[in-house]
Amino acid sequence: PVGESVRIARVYNSDAELLRYLDKLGIRLGKIVTVVEKAPFKGPLSIRVGAQRKAAVRTLGIHVAGDIMVAPISSSLST
Repeated sequence: PVGESVRIARVYNSDAELLRYLDKLGIRLGKIVTVVEKAPFKGPLSIRVGAQRKAAVRTLGIHVAGDIMVAPISSSLST
């Protein structure tokens, strides 16, 4: 939901180009992101990357966002 903060837990995609792109955007395992906006009709998802309110906002297509598994901030990540 919009306004929810979560931690990136896993990316279900092995495409090297996509993984480099996500890394360039700062979207990495363990990173906290907050949903800023979700456009209707399978539109893009805007997320704030980082825990600070002034962190960069990035936009992801719904298919790319669907490849990213998130977890509640309070849960620990298993390696």
